[in-house]
Amino acid sequence: MAFRMRLRILLLVSATWFLLALIPFITLLSLPDHPIEASFPQDRVLWYKDVWPPHA
Repeated sequence: MAFRMRLRILLLVSATWFLLALIPFITLLSLPDHPIEASFPQDRVLWYKDVWPPHA
């Protein structure tokens, strides 16, 4: 009976650590693309999707 309790605690702890390890990857995936410096006259920072693909 104690073995089953210890197994349940171990499973809970490992699941918690697994979720904590996933947090940085989730935040990295949810961040937008990095802004790039554009060489336009207004000298403003554009997002990748504003620049690429080139608008016809």
